Amino acid sequence: MALINLTNNGMQESGNVKDKKIPFAPWYIHHEGYRDLPKNYAFVQNCNSKKLSELFFEHDVTMLQTKGNFAMHDLLLHLVSLHLKKSSCAPDVWLTTFSMTEMSANVVGKLKVDKMIGQLSILMDKESRTRYPQVDQILSNISDHYVLTHIHAKVLIVSSQYASHTVIGSANWTKNPRIECLTVFKNNVDVKNINWINDEIKIAYDRE
Repeated sequence: MALINLTNNGMQESGNVKDKKIPFAPWYIHHEGYRDLPKNYAFVQNCNSKKLSELFFEHDVTMLQTKGNFAMHDLLLHLVSLHLKKSSCAPDVWLTTFSMTEMSANVVGKLKVDKMIGQLSILMDKESRTRYPQVDQILSNISDHYVLTHIHAKVLIVSSQYASHTVIGSANWTKNPRIECLTVFKNNVDVKNINWINDEIKIAYDRE
């Protein structure tokens, strides 16, 4: 089977038809509602974590593909540091994930204790308490809002007077060598994602 790749001009190339590259125009390019990606974006493969802050500062959309080059807590550290440099107060953080290990929980906890994070709201999957009881203990002690529910979504929002960064991707808060893909959006305030996380927290509180 041929491998199909998009070229710079938005066409597709197939390299397996009698050794000739035959272009194919993707149907969505000609669709009336189609819009290309923002001009101010970056796509980075196997990015070194030291370059993350620079990428997040320069681009409105940053797409990352990683093979264990960094963990989610590394990404959080860079985002928090960037916000502290640009804002007069610590950023608020919303975090949802299916799983988290103790190393990541300790990083989140230290940032909160050191007052590098303002309000901290976390949604975790219910099974995480059984898998990682130490993580549950750490997060429940340091979070402003900590709720266990049925969730598989991985969202991280870091928001301050400076800006709001939203990270949506496949990675849990664990260290692993697997291929993961993440997209980081920079905007004013990510109201949509903040609202649904807050709504889930309120629903959980109402059940108690």
